[in-house]
Amino acid sequence: MDSSSTPSRRRKFRRDVYFSQDELSQIAQRMRTHGQTNFSRFARELLCSGIITTTVTASMAGRIDRHLSAIGNNVNQIARQANTDHVATFEMVSETLALLTEVRSLVRRELGEGSGGSQDQGDPIDLR
Repeated sequence: MDSSSTPSRRRKFRRDVYFSQDELSQIAQRMRTHGQTNFSRFARELLCSGIITTTVTASMAGRIDRHLSAIGNNVNQIARQANTDHVATFEMVSETLALLTEVRSLVRRELGEGSGGSQDQGDPIDLR
């Protein structure tokens, strides 16, 4: 470990890491996916907690909202039918479970596969 020569630094130690071009490309893609621009912060969060903080952009939130609205409408139709008939068929339950699986996939895809994402700007969650 190298000690920094700047006494005002809060973090005093530095580690050098080497990457192949493919690894560097993967890291850059993950950083873009999670809205990260600072490699040191990204690496520190991932190495210390295993969770990457994602900044949810307006376009990400809009896409998620549109998909969830459509899925929510389907779930409401299923619930309305079940309440009217006072019974939920196997098909209704199966379709609802499939829609919930779709929600999980959507959130993982929009917020980035793997280690994590966020509910709100700066709030880490773990999607393992």
